[in-house]
Amino acid sequence: MIRFISKLFLICSVVALAQPEDMSTKTQALLKMHGRPTIEQIEKAFDPWPPIFPILSFHKSPNTVSEAQKTALARNIVSLEKAYPGGRYAFLGRDSVQIGQAIDAFYRSIGQPDRVVLLNASGGSIRGADDSILLKFLESIGLNVRTIDHDRPFIVIDNTGYAARSSQSRTLVTAFYNAYAALGGDKRNLIQKVAVVATQGQGTLIESNPDLQSYFEGQRKGSLTYGPDNLLSINAQASAGTYTAEWHGPFRTFYVNSEGKTVASLGENSEETHLGILFSLYQWINTVRTFTFQMQINETAEAFGFKFPWKGDSTKYVPLSKEELEALDKKAKEDAAKVREERFKAMKAEFKNMVAKLPELGPDKEPFSDNGNSIYQWIKSNGYGHQTEINSKWIILFSLEGTIRAFENKKISPRDFRRIIKRVLAFYPKQNEGFDIGFKKLFASSPTLQKVWQEKKDYFVDEGHKSGPSGSKNYLRLNEILNSSCVIKLEEAG
Repeated sequence: MIRFISKLFLICSVVALAQPEDMSTKTQALLKMHGRPTIEQIEKAFDPWPPIFPILSFHKSPNTVSEAQKTALARNIVSLEKAYPGGRYAFLGRDSVQIGQAIDAFYRSIGQPDRVVLLNASGGSIRGADDSILLKFLESIGLNVRTIDHDRPFIVIDNTGYAARSSQSRTLVTAFYNAYAALGGDKRNLIQKVAVVATQGQGTLIESNPDLQSYFEGQRKGSLTYGPDNLLSINAQASAGTYTAEWHGPFRTFYVNSEGKTVASLGENSEETHLGILFSLYQWINTVRTFTFQMQINETAEAFGFKFPWKGDSTKYVPLSKEELEALDKKAKEDAAKVREERFKAMKAEFKNMVAKLPELGPDKEPFSDNGNSIYQWIKSNGYGHQTEINSKWIILFSLEGTIRAFENKKISPRDFRRIIKRVLAFYPKQNEGFDIGFKKLFASSPTLQKVWQEKKDYFVDEGHKSGPSGSKNYLRLNEILNSSCVIKLEEAG
């Protein structure tokens, strides 16, 4: 089990506190750059790495990004590695640069500094440019039609609609595919070598345990006139984002620089955005170096059906011992358990408080009418809006239990009771073992639910779909579980 957390990192952080003036000078130098600083430049400028961002106004801000963003970034990284293992991931333009640099920071932190490249070009650079210029641009960052058969995959990542004649990324890939064919190559050989991945779900989202082989076989059957007919996608918006603030205006036309490389000239400087962007990059570098994030990578890869390919240690960081890693792992699990317990208690208290108000509503208020009953609305906002383990397993069960009590106490009518159950069946999160077990226990303890469930079977089957596409299917699935002969042991919710 490979983990890369550094003792040296912590020591260097303390040293950095003794050099605030020097750090501030280095920060100012980065902020004055016309081109957006690379992760490599930031790490060199902030070496030794400071424990907090070296600008006073940001000292009270979190050093890492949110848990939701960490989870999404881990999924982005694992998705790319699953679909195009060992590839070079080339992030096109300003829309995808933030996610590109976050992923670059991760690979650099584990000793793989050559996994990410930035395709610094915009629509104005690519549209109208001759294929020969586009090929030289691609060659300048390592993609060559003469060597691709022996190279790792090269995947362009872009916020794109992938239209055949207008997408920037597809224009680049088309030029490459045609040049490869002109040299006698079979375009089908490039399907898993050169492709485009979208950043916001425009293509086929890479899911856990995906059937990628069938996807690639389907691609090989296309005409490939404009590269692959379809594309895969990741949800970069949920992690580092797209359409984020930019360091400078759109890239302009291509030119040959002093090193003989074809590059695009920079747009107008946007100095007012520099500090916020630099702090964001500092947060991402901090985030991907943590033990917990690397645990997320392994856990996500396992869910995707493979082991993440950790290769080599970074020379910048000293790996912890097995004992130290186990201690950190244990503490992380204990902390997570405490958080779940507190959320669980708060959830139960909130629901109890809501149900306590039912007698105050009065029969003339019709609190459970079609215009929105309070229990259903509470289920929807708290159960569906936050897809956590606790919510998806237990939140709706608490709500149903409260609804049963309200019905038994004649606070709601039989019609409203059936309607609430129908809505829950239609909209509760994807079925999981926790919900099934909890529902079975609730069913066994409630003659009222048993009676309505059995007597109104046709109602739930016929009407369930009106509140959501899976309502009727959910009823039949749960009905089979409730009436099966198997005995399931219930894990107590708390």
